[in-house]
Amino acid sequence: MWILLGLIGVFMLPLLWIFLKDSLGMNSNKFYGDDLNKKHSADSKAQREARRMINNYNRTN
Repeated sequence: MWILLGLIGVFMLPLLWIFLKDSLGMNSNKFYGDDLNKKHSADSKAQREARRMINNYNRTN
């Protein structure tokens, strides 16, 4: 019985460690989304124009 509990404890330690790191904010492996999928609605007119010019330049070269 104690061997079974020990094995379960050994296998649960990494999960507990991951849970604690994530809950304390120490997890650096977060995915915040692709920059290309973000909307640029708050950009100024100059920023939109610059992005359009860069995209057009990349298409022609």
